[in-house]
Amino acid sequence: MVETTTLPSIDLIIVTLYLLGTAAFGAWFIKRNKTMEAYVLGSRRLPGWAIGISILGTYLSSISFWPTQENPSPVTGIRLFSL
Repeated sequence: MVETTTLPSIDLIIVTLYLLGTAAFGAWFIKRNKTMEAYVLGSRRLPGWAIGISILGTYLSSISFWPTQENPSPVTGIRLFSL
């Protein structure tokens, strides 16, 4: 016999509020940015250090971790994959 479980009501409320908040945040950006260039390039107002931190964060994101059997991390079992 397979036992099924459901999420508690508080979890469903939190997930629903998160999704509504994300949609509201997106709608605010739609109203704020009038052109595609303003959205994609941040109206060309981003400082270099902010772009650099964004690139570094992308590089070190979880997609950059590549598991290997030869040299895994002793703590997590994964190794940082660097191009």
